[in-house]
Amino acid sequence: MVSRRKALIALAVVVCLIFSTLPAFAATSLSKDPNIVVVSPTKNAVMKTGTVLVSVKMTAPRTIRMSLYEETKSGRSLIRTEKYSSSRSLSYYTRQLTGLDPGVYCVNISTLNSAGSAIYASEIYVKVQKRTSDTVKVDVFNSQNSSSSFWATLLKKLLG
Repeated sequence: MVSRRKALIALAVVVCLIFSTLPAFAATSLSKDPNIVVVSPTKNAVMKTGTVLVSVKMTAPRTIRMSLYEETKSGRSLIRTEKYSSSRSLSYYTRQLTGLDPGVYCVNISTLNSAGSAIYASEIYVKVQKRTSDTVKVDVFNSQNSSSSFWATLLKKLLG
């Protein structure tokens, strides 16, 4: 009786663990297409501008759908979707997504069958951050560092 109870408890724990992780895998339950390589963006990339370059290499004739989702606390919202088809054995799909606000985004690349249903899928998450200033002003003559203040004082005396 005790071992049966332990087995039931263990089974209940395993079932709870499976169902608690199910939403995280629900969107990517499809396997990756072996003929599709997402070149850009890279996995978990952090972008400093509101622009994300999506580049996909296809090594077989395919129809793909690129979908961009914004991930928020309340869920996932579709920002943009687009289909692309190629009959070539080597082709590229490239799209620059601009004007993105800071946040977390998911780029989903799905391979579609002739009926338009997804048969393969790949997802890449990207974080867009606020742009920071690329230039830093340094005032050599008013620096507080000891070594640089020595050189600043020397330059002041030589130049002035």
